[in-house]
Amino acid sequence: MVTFSETETEPDEEPELEHNEINIALQSSLLGSDAEPAQWAQRQRTYEASDLAEFMSLLAEAHPHWGIDVLELCGGEARVTYFSFKRHLSTGQCFDIKGACDLNVASPQKAVWHDLDVAKPLVTVMAPTCTPFGPRAALNRSINPDAWLESYQYAAPHGRFCGHVAKRQVVNGRIFLNEQPFPSELYLETPWEEVRNMPGVLNIVFDQCRTGLVTAQGRVIKKPTELISNSEELLIPFIGLVCGGDHTHVEIAGCALTSAAQVWTWDVSQ
Repeated sequence: MVTFSETETEPDEEPELEHNEINIALQSSLLGSDAEPAQWAQRQRTYEASDLAEFMSLLAEAHPHWGIDVLELCGGEARVTYFSFKRHLSTGQCFDIKGACDLNVASPQKAVWHDLDVAKPLVTVMAPTCTPFGPRAALNRSINPDAWLESYQYAAPHGRFCGHVAKRQVVNGRIFLNEQPFPSELYLETPWEEVRNMPGVLNIVFDQCRTGLVTAQGRVIKKPTELISNSEELLIPFIGLVCGGDHTHVEIAGCALTSAAQVWTWDVSQ
């Protein structure tokens, strides 16, 4: 059995209850599903569900807005979620293959739609796989078409899904931010071209060497990167982050260095 409760008392309001009623309310909060029905009746708003499916249905009806601040998709090491938590922002699950959530599969996609429609996250941050879309995409496609096609078939479905998420956020008056290397052919996929042309959607290109992107050996990686968002405030911190040419960059061809460049630096994540 699953139960949850919603209080309508303001944080600074003192409950107008007798001591016995307060004790019952506290006990039922601590006991959760083990509380007696008589204890549930003392709560202002208490709901009972026989299983998880009914619980989610009741939750959708009773909580039209959970107030999630940040939802991260394809976040890899979930650094955005980490910083959001550290700043006392409410976060949803980081949906990524590293977190056992493959967004090429219907069930995780359904979970994301549920979060968007019920939890209504203020900001959704996304970084879908860029391997078949990045600056070397055309070269890789001509040199090794089979390997490129395999990576495309893996990356394209959740890349397009992220585009639909971005569109949903704009339509619902909320915010998205998407990261890709610059340039990226992801934006040729449906519905990204439409998203980029929606009112209020902006972009910025910056060099990640200005945010501390280096290899494990400390060699500097330039990696021109593009962010698109319908929030100017999210893009402002990246203004002017263009390499000044005062250092040497390492070429990121090769699996090890490419993997190092895929992880957002702590500065970008903040």
